Amino acid sequence: PPGRARRGASGGAMTALLTVALLASPALAEGLQTDVNAAGHSELTRLPGIGKAIAQRILDSRQAQGPFASVDDLRRVKGIGARTLEKLRPLVTVAGSPSAGPKGAPPPSQVQGGSSPPRASPRPGREIRARINLNTATPAELQTLPGVGPKTASAIVSDRNDRGPFATVEALTRVKGIGKGKLAKIRPFVAIADPPTKAP
Repeated sequence: PPGRARRGASGGAMTALLTVALLASPALAEGLQTDVNAAGHSELTRLPGIGKAIAQRILDSRQAQGPFASVDDLRRVKGIGARTLEKLRPLVTVAGSPSAGPKGAPPPSQVQGGSSPPRASPRPGREIRARINLNTATPAELQTLPGVGPKTASAIVSDRNDRGPFATVEALTRVKGIGKGKLAKIRPFVAIADPPTKAP
């Protein structure tokens, strides 16, 4: 019917105006953008070009590879090409972290043993949070690290119990399943508190 057609055209015009407003006003964009590092499945599916399958791939990528460092990082998700990215760019941000929990809540993983927090964020736009102490972390805490599942977390704890505390973060490579690539992803989020003392 003509009335429905007019309403559809009006809705399309409003979407176009909103996109222009977002591009023109950073303050407005900040208030309305979706944080792809914190958004849930239903939130992501409301974005243009993002269906249920791609929304799930975004969540899976975030879990396996860590938070997105920039909006351009969304290209690592299968199904998001250059065109979709340009539609998303004014509507999304990468301000938060998926493991940071609800706004205002403390991070789930805290350093034990008195280690200092990181001096700087590991990547631009990523939140600074307390690092996990590899020598005291529980399997549950270790599983919050990028690329670390139950099997790897258990292997870290078993290695620590059998061979003693880790003297450096690099010593993680002695654990089966952790190579240089995985270590590079884990490094910004871990620390060694009270490492074993060495004779002079």
